[in-house]
Amino acid sequence: MSEIASIKSVRKSQNLTVETIAKKLLLDPSIIRDIENDVPLKGNFSSYEKSYRNSIHKILGIPISNNSFLSSDKKNNFNTLTIIYFLIFFTFSVIGISNYIIKNYSYNSVILNSKNNYKLDSFMQYFDNEFTKTKIKIIEEYAFIDSLNFLENNNESFYFKIKLKPNKSIFFKIYYQTKQLQSLGELDSEMNLILLLSDNAIIDLSNLSAIEYLIFNGKKYTLPNDFSYYLKNFDISKLSNLK
Repeated sequence: MSEIASIKSVRKSQNLTVETIAKKLLLDPSIIRDIENDVPLKGNFSSYEKSYRNSIHKILGIPISNNSFLSSDKKNNFNTLTIIYFLIFFTFSVIGISNYIIKNYSYNSVILNSKNNYKLDSFMQYFDNEFTKTKIKIIEEYAFIDSLNFLENNNESFYFKIKLKPNKSIFFKIYYQTKQLQSLGELDSEMNLILLLSDNAIIDLSNLSAIEYLIFNGKKYTLPNDFSYYLKNFDISKLSNLK
């Protein structure tokens, strides 16, 4: 005979109701019903389930078997260890997948030997093809520098920062001369492009008309409206010539 059947049947054989047992133990009747039906107790009551069960057994005169509780504890420990193992495995899997995605897709970083290796890959080939379709012209670096309008001083020194206009996006490619690395992707209005001046970066920007402002070494600049040009292979250190 199972424990569920023994608790319920013994109680009924003694003409005791669930409410009677609950009143003797000063418990809610629903707790007695859950224990009889082997439903795990919730919340703080779960910590006292073993004690409640023993008390019910004593009232009904049912022998208390420690083996059943020992088996239950072992099962709970096994379940806990299984969950911990799964969480560890899942965490390392996520980290591994994330690193793979970042390495191969998000930034597409590659080791470069020299500035001469700053060449178009498949992404940038697509990038250039799109510009050809839209007939956006490449702007010379001197023309880009001359078009910048000083707005105000800013406390963000030692940085190069680009902020886009609302609902605008551009493609970018960055070559870090100091680190000999390159990264590329798409920038939208929810993100800012920020570079350290010490990186000695060379950048490509797909459409300058999307830029709301840029900051170079503590100074904020804007560009003319509808300034639809493609800035290519621009060394940001050239902005130090601005007065």
